[in-house]
Amino acid sequence: METEWIKPFSGDPTELISLSPGTVARSDVAIDLLSANARGEIAHKNFQDERIRLRKKLFHDPLSKKKLNTFLDINKPRVAKSTHKETGLTANHKLFGHMVLITASRKLDMKMVLAHPLGPLPWLLGSCDGTLKKTHKSTLA
Repeated sequence: METEWIKPFSGDPTELISLSPGTVARSDVAIDLLSANARGEIAHKNFQDERIRLRKKLFHDPLSKKKLNTFLDINKPRVAKSTHKETGLTANHKLFGHMVLITASRKLDMKMVLAHPLGPLPWLLGSCDGTLKKTHKSTLA
């Protein structure tokens, strides 16, 4: 693990690093993660003021959601919208470049990395946009 994973406590202490993929948080994600506790305290104080002390709103009215960026927002796939459904486009040209960089930085074997499928589904079962192929069961065998 010491050779393949990064050491999160070495290096620049001002950067936030996700432990499993080793990605560094963008500035907007880092600001949201570091200010989440303070925003929660402000929301709690507003809740007490509006619903308990001043009774401007009813106690059981829905709360507004705080939209904070997290590490999941760093690599969100683009969504292709059509008239019938939405599918994530995750098999793009940048995926292979990311795999090469990770392989080089972690000193992995490229054959082992390329043993995994590059798309959201195996190419025998689906297409690059994530939709399943229309086939009979006998053709899959």
